[in-house]
Amino acid sequence: MARPPCELARARRRSLGRARASLAAPTCTPRGTDTMARKKVTIVGAGMTGGAMAQRLIERDICDVVLQDDPQFARTMHFGKALDESQAAAWSGFSASISATDGWDETAGSDVVVVTAGAPRKPGMSREELLNSNAAIVRAKVADAAKASPDAALVIFSNPMDAMCHVALDASGFPRERVIGQGGALDSARYRHFVSDACGVSPQDVHGYVIGGHTDTTMVPVVSQTRVGGVPLTSLLSAEKIDEVVARTMRGGAEITELMGVGSAFYAPSAGTIA
Repeated sequence: MARPPCELARARRRSLGRARASLAAPTCTPRGTDTMARKKVTIVGAGMTGGAMAQRLIERDICDVVLQDDPQFARTMHFGKALDESQAAAWSGFSASISATDGWDETAGSDVVVVTAGAPRKPGMSREELLNSNAAIVRAKVADAAKASPDAALVIFSNPMDAMCHVALDASGFPRERVIGQGGALDSARYRHFVSDACGVSPQDVHGYVIGGHTDTTMVPVVSQTRVGGVPLTSLLSAEKIDEVVARTMRGGAEITELMGVGSAFYAPSAGTIA
């Protein structure tokens, strides 16, 4: 016996309603429900270096990022940078979050705190000339960061970096293995670049490191252990050319500062810090 038209219409509406409900139900995973807990990194100082570092971290999708800065200096710039980077997620494909704050509550429980706060070098200025102005800034920032995240590792970027590591060690009360300076990574990257340029190869083919202090006079490129495609550097370049590479490495930061005129390097430093 055929069903009445009205009953058929009701059946169609019920079927259509179920289909719409199934289409409306989200199948994605909301933020914050990852199988593994996402790490949290606070970047103190949202200038050129801090902003570049935040971008590199967030677009690798390996941690959530908090940009912390003082409104007296940054005004609302750190909030703008966090919002700008958040809006890149649709195209960059990351699900990690980035936020900004004037205070420290939002930074609590950070796994890593990177300190970039402080004045940058100006053309003709040595890193050591920043000691007095930056020491007070770093001391205050590190003390607050350590209270909010007592189990974090500190990565110090502010110049003069070696001296600021000692300031951070004292201000935080952390064991020394949790206070790290980024200078060696940056200096080594610059050294590898200049070696690769002199040899006409990719930096990925160069294996060499710089030890010592992050200053124009105390860093030491380890030439004897440098290899290019497995071949000793001393077999590929003359002693004079190697001396040129070493000298340019030691003045790498000053060269960029002079060329830029305003501010200092931030692309390579941010990459070296998270490498």
